[in-house]
Amino acid sequence: MDLNLSAITRPVEWLMATAQNGLEVLRWGGLETGTVPSPFQIVESTPMYKLRRYFPPDNRPGQPQPGPPVLLVHPMMMSANMWDVTHDEGAVGILHDAGVDPWVIDFGSPDEIEGGMRRNLADHIVGLSQAIDTVAETTGRDVHLAGYSQGGMFAYQTGAYRHSKNIASIIAFGSPVDTLAALPMGLPPNLASGVAGFMADHVFNRLDISGWQARLGFQMMDPLKTAKARMDFLRQLHDREALLPREAQRRFLESEGWIAWSGPAISELLKQFIAHNRMMTGGFAINGQLVTLTDITCPVLAFVGEVDDIGQPVAVRGIRRAAPDAKVFEYLLRAGHFGLVVGSKAAELTWPTVARWVLWQSGMGPQPAGVALMSAQPSESAKR
Repeated sequence: MDLNLSAITRPVEWLMATAQNGLEVLRWGGLETGTVPSPFQIVESTPMYKLRRYFPPDNRPGQPQPGPPVLLVHPMMMSANMWDVTHDEGAVGILHDAGVDPWVIDFGSPDEIEGGMRRNLADHIVGLSQAIDTVAETTGRDVHLAGYSQGGMFAYQTGAYRHSKNIASIIAFGSPVDTLAALPMGLPPNLASGVAGFMADHVFNRLDISGWQARLGFQMMDPLKTAKARMDFLRQLHDREALLPREAQRRFLESEGWIAWSGPAISELLKQFIAHNRMMTGGFAINGQLVTLTDITCPVLAFVGEVDDIGQPVAVRGIRRAAPDAKVFEYLLRAGHFGLVVGSKAAELTWPTVARWVLWQSGMGPQPAGVALMSAQPSESAKR
């Protein structure tokens, strides 16, 4: 009798839980996780960016002093909140707990800022350079500059623009340097170069990308993975406890994490760094100043995702040839593009390694396990 009753009630409970959770997702865009953002202070606010200092120190006598500063740089199409998706697995929480002083530059959503959709790449690099000055002046220390994807490209470009002044090291996550060495979706370099040039000159000189378009474009880089993630979510919709650990990350990728991208910035990116591969050859212009990555002299740590289809390993490792005067290290892990910085693997491997790297570079600890000098790589783009 109990067995028969269970056979009846279990499907009913399953359906009710699915309906209740599904309604919450439809109404609010996701499940309520109860998480709250990590505390931060806006140290500087300009038309180009806001500079956040997470876990601002208590300056009263006898209180512990903050550790070495790390300035985190988001790519243009992603929200700066990517560094704090959850405290336990987010970059700022883990770095702070490990004795590092986390800072974040927030370029904001350009479609909500006067003149934001006219921003170009130079605006971002000059703004980031200004933020480095502020962090260095506030803390009295050189800054570890860390960027994800295009944010890492910004870090390299700004490091070169500043000739590494006040930069203790550069840390990049899945950031391509030799962009024509390995393109997403296996595009041949000759075709990609021509298409990028055409799009820069005839499309994005008059067209911007909205937040939802940026999200769709990112998801289309790996449509099978996107579809699988959505099916897995639907299959577990009845089991709230199973969904909650990854819910903040899911909501970020599905809706909250994407911001608009200005046409002039896209156009410059396509023309300088895709069509002409300027980080590898010839240098690039920032407000009329010729800049090359050979001007980077500080240590570099590149995180390389073995299964990253966007920042593919050979493209990321281009930094070794592009910055011959820098001591370049790498950390290889089996992760995709977003998994390098957000999620359980990033919490377990990426951010503890970043913290140990920062402390090692500051003379406060040993060389992190898994961090090794990057060997010279042959130029794949040259082979083609």
